[in-house]
Amino acid sequence: SHSPFSANSNLMEIDEEGNVVSHKLYHFGGVSPGVGNPSDATEMLDLTPLSKARAPGAPPLPMPKWKILPGKLYQRARQNYATPLPDGRIVIAGGNGGTLPGIESWSLHLQMFDPATGLITTMDKTHVPRDEHGIIQLFPDGRVYLGGQNRNGIVQPGDPEAPGGDSDLRSEERTPELHSRGLI
Repeated sequence: SHSPFSANSNLMEIDEEGNVVSHKLYHFGGVSPGVGNPSDATEMLDLTPLSKARAPGAPPLPMPKWKILPGKLYQRARQNYATPLPDGRIVIAGGNGGTLPGIESWSLHLQMFDPATGLITTMDKTHVPRDEHGIIQLFPDGRVYLGGQNRNGIVQPGDPEAPGGDSDLRSEERTPELHSRGLI
């Protein structure tokens, strides 16, 4: 089984006729089943057989099984985010539940997952911790946007960017770090 409260991303490849060639669902981190602790696992569910057209009356296909991949998150995290890039790699950001002290208990690291190898590379750090109720979005021009979330306990009252402690007003675009490192 996969870990709930994890970042997830679908990668689907479609041929020129619109037929599904490959369809995989990836999960990063989350809560370890039966334990409740944050996970650093990367898991994949191959949905390709279920995504292809079947003849009427054909017997049902068996449900695919989750596969644990070798890649591990830099830091255990739940409530993190992921978005696919045009080249098929996946950017992972945020999450909470790490064992480091203070603000570092949130994963500030941007990470890149490569489905071809199943491995994760740590990239730059974000400036703002992010977990639940936020968004990660790939824009058509290649910028990755991180915004919103529920972090009222982190930003102190009087912060000039969030005077009331409400941090949902902060956002980031991560183009320079990703482009300068040749990652997108």
